[in-house]
Amino acid sequence: WDRHRIMVDKYGLTPQQVEEFREVFNMFDKDKGGTISTAELGDVMRSLGLKPSKADIEEMVNQVDADKSGDIDFEEFKFLMKERCKEVSSEEDVIRIFESLDTDASGSVSRQELEAAFKAFGDKLKPEEGLSEEEIADIMEKTDTDRDGDISKKELFALLIRK
Repeated sequence: WDRHRIMVDKYGLTPQQVEEFREVFNMFDKDKGGTISTAELGDVMRSLGLKPSKADIEEMVNQVDADKSGDIDFEEFKFLMKERCKEVSSEEDVIRIFESLDTDASGSVSRQELEAAFKAFGDKLKPEEGLSEEEIADIMEKTDTDRDGDISKKELFALLIRK
């Protein structure tokens, strides 16, 4: 029985979830200093189609910033993402995120649209940095479960809403 038990960390996250959160964290920790600033956190939220105010972002940081550094380290980020993932719980939330990515309103998100979204996001942080081809391929591989080359609403929903 024990060998079939799924291991979870102190936040109840599986190793796969921790790995996914680490990838996201590393993507936004542009200076590789081990923390994400409040400005970077705002960019993360906006890239997901959310529109947090500066006060909302400060409140999020204050809720998880255990060491009161003003930045979020990976442990704090895991807690924040776990809480925020609970909030992305409606089809309406997923549709809003999907529509922000589906710029040509085709009903699916192409690799090019995904690249453009991350490039636009990267331009806001550091124009010379964006996601590598390998990172885009990894996102597509994890999300495009039917392997048609595009991300559908259903696939995005499956990724974001884990029941």
